[in-house]
Amino acid sequence: MKKEKIKKIKKENIYLRNRCNNIILEFESMKRRFELENDNIKKYSCFLIIKNFIPVLDGLEITYKNCKDKLTKEGINIILKILKTILLNNNVKKISPKKFDPFNPTLHQAIIKVKTSDKKKNLIFNILQKGYLISNKILRPALVSVTS
Repeated sequence: MKKEKIKKIKKENIYLRNRCNNIILEFESMKRRFELENDNIKKYSCFLIIKNFIPVLDGLEITYKNCKDKLTKEGINIILKILKTILLNNNVKKISPKKFDPFNPTLHQAIIKVKTSDKKKNLIFNILQKGYLISNKILRPALVSVTS
């Protein structure tokens, strides 16, 4: 009887150790998951705000290019520099493809297909609008025309 009791206690002890180890592993896994989520929240917390500022930046750049008044142009340039600094400080990068770079559907959005005499297809022919990334997440793809 004593042997059975000892056997039962040993079996229970093994079960409780395993259970305890599983709980510890689960806790550590949960902790890593929360840390990752927290990092993502920090990285992308400004995502929507910055996404809404990009058209403002586009508008200011167009206004700057078309502005005739020197003083106004200088003021717009100061605002553009401030906005670009804010974007840089928040890990926002431009997607700046070059003409005849390979088309990448992850970074570019093809708006127009252009027929060319070249045999090469799916190359960027023209950049219609700059794209932006924030910490490798697309804010807006670059709008391009592509050879066909």
